[in-house]
Amino acid sequence: MDWSSAMTDLASSWKVGIAFIILVVLRFLLTSQAVFLANVRTLLFGGIAGLLTTPASTPTSAPPAAEATDDDSADDEAAAAEPWEAEADPPAPSRADELRASVLEFVDSGLIALVLVFLVIRPFVVQAFYIPSGSMRPTLVEDDKILVSKFIYRFREPQRGDVIVFKAPPQAASDEKDFIKRLVGLPGDVLEVRDGTLYVNGQPQQEPYTAEPPLYDMPPVVVEPGKVFVMGDNRNDSNDSHTWGQLDEKRIRGKAFAVFWPVSRIGLIR
Repeated sequence: MDWSSAMTDLASSWKVGIAFIILVVLRFLLTSQAVFLANVRTLLFGGIAGLLTTPASTPTSAPPAAEATDDDSADDEAAAAEPWEAEADPPAPSRADELRASVLEFVDSGLIALVLVFLVIRPFVVQAFYIPSGSMRPTLVEDDKILVSKFIYRFREPQRGDVIVFKAPPQAASDEKDFIKRLVGLPGDVLEVRDGTLYVNGQPQQEPYTAEPPLYDMPPVVVEPGKVFVMGDNRNDSNDSHTWGQLDEKRIRGKAFAVFWPVSRIGLIR
C-alpha cells in the first residue's frame, strides 16, 4: 500500500472530506481574531452560558454594628498598621470562555482523530472491509465485517493459506474493486486442479476450509516471479485466478485476520 493509493482512498471517502472541512471551518470560527466573529462568539457563548447558569440567591445580612472606640487608641492602631497591598489574582475565566474552550478542544480532537485514522491507521495499519458475496464461504459469509492488516507484508512475505484483500486486475473487474481470496500459490509454484483436488508442486492439498471440491480441472500453471495465485474457498462460485490468471503482488492490500461483526461470528480468520 503506497502513499498515492492512500490518498486515492481518502479522496474517494467524500463523507470524511466533508467532516474534515466542517471541523476546519469550525476551528477557524472559534479562533479568528476578526472583530465581527469575536462579537458573534461572545453573543453565542454568552447566551448559552446564561441558559446553563442557575442564578444563585444572595443572602442579605445586616451591616455590622459599630463599636465604640477611644479616639486616641484608634489613632495609635492606625499609625501602627503598615500598608499592605496584596497581589491581585488573575480574573477567573467566564462561563462563556469555558464553553468556547471546550468546543475548541472537541474540534481539535476530531481533527486529530481524522488525521490518525484516515491518513495513518487506515492506509498503513488496519482497515475494515465487508464481504459482499459468497465466494469465500464457509470461511467468510455475506455481510461479514473483517479487519485487514496493512503492515504485515512490510515485515514478511505472503504465505500460502493467507486470506488476502487485493485490488482486482482489470480482467477480473473493470472497476478494479477490492477482492478477497485465499493465496494458494507463490512464485515458482506449479499448480494444477484435477479430480476435484488442488495440487501444488505435485502434492495434493488438504483444504478443510473449502465449501466443496472444485468441479473443474485446470492444467498445470507455473506462477511467475512477482505474481501469486489466488482462489476463493467456495471454489465453484468464485471469480479467481483459475479464470483470469495470476495476481501481481503489488496489488495486495493486506492480510485478513479477524471477523468483528456480527457478534455471533467474531473470531480469527484461518
